[in-house]
Amino acid sequence: MTTSPVDRAESATERIGVDERRAIPVVEGGEPLVRVDLACPDVLVRPGILGDGPDVGPHLLARAGVCERLARMTASLPVGWRVEVFEAYRTMAYQRRLYAAAVAALVADRPGLSGRTLAAVADNYVALPTDDPASPPPHTTGAALDMLLVGADGARPDYGSTPGTYDAHHAERHPTNSPSVSGEQRANRLRLLRAAVAAGFANYPGEWWHYSYGDQDWCHQSGEPVAFYGRVDSAPTG
Repeated sequence: MTTSPVDRAESATERIGVDERRAIPVVEGGEPLVRVDLACPDVLVRPGILGDGPDVGPHLLARAGVCERLARMTASLPVGWRVEVFEAYRTMAYQRRLYAAAVAALVADRPGLSGRTLAAVADNYVALPTDDPASPPPHTTGAALDMLLVGADGARPDYGSTPGTYDAHHAERHPTNSPSVSGEQRANRLRLLRAAVAAGFANYPGEWWHYSYGDQDWCHQSGEPVAFYGRVDSAPTG
């Protein structure tokens, strides 16, 4: 029996890494980056939640096709719910800074991690900032969004872990289908997941808040053979 994308996402646990991404070809379609706030005015956009600095732009950007699906997702929500997006396109400089911060946090919390093991664990949470065009970090393609659902007043439900926090307590709860979360937290995650996947996104199972469309991670979860969003080296500044 064929399972639906939502059914698969509700039980997925396999995380994609650099080698798995490299095995999926990218045929760049040249679709532009657009401002999320302008393309999706009903979405709550909060740039810089995970960091700020000269490599973080004043606006969140994503591919036009990603924003189309985000608008579709927003339109499907019941009254009283909104999408909040807090990360989208990243420059490689920003990706490197977040990766270094994740490594430092992991070393501080779990000093026994080192070498390849440390790199692999860090890659679970912030993709390795490789310059290899065959394996771009998802956020550098403009295909990935970090998002959640909030109430009409902007209040966040309890999702069981805090994005961008890498201590052991949060890390074990970051996977979408973590067995360590409560029933209420699981229900909040599923509300987000079902709305996002129904709109055409795929979830990265290692993070309940990370969704993408058109990149290698999306291919890995959806079964599509070719990604059409590769790394974007420059972005509009307006």
